[in-house]
Amino acid sequence: IDLRFGYNRQRFTRQVYFSDTLSGGVGVLIDHNIQHVDNSWMLGMSKNYLRKKSQLSWGAALYYWTGRMHTVEVYGNYIIDRDKVWKGSKSGDLGAIAELGYEYKFQPKVNLGIKSQFFWIVSGSYPSSVTLLPFIKLNF
Repeated sequence: IDLRFGYNRQRFTRQVYFSDTLSGGVGVLIDHNIQHVDNSWMLGMSKNYLRKKSQLSWGAALYYWTGRMHTVEVYGNYIIDRDKVWKGSKSGDLGAIAELGYEYKFQPKVNLGIKSQFFWIVSGSYPSSVTLLPFIKLNF
């Protein structure tokens, strides 16, 4: 059995440019970057079953996700420029991951495989996503 600990950070940035006249004759120009940042921490375990030419693996993990989302909303007579930060707001999500994988030794130094993961949001009690990850592993 392998124990795992991980940290992942994703950052998406977008340039926002908007120019218009709102009701009442007020001119508006918005020209700046907005961003969405996700942080997640994971603690899990996995088990591998080895054969001569193949390997089957399964795993389970818990993760905690927090984020920061910047949005710009324009309405008829007002603008909302919001930077929602989850840090300290107790709105992060606790989740669980179940995974299953298969790997085949195609050549002496090349393995082909596929891994599937199922994500469940524990704090909200609903499924989040399912992934299917084919891969090629080169052994040096």
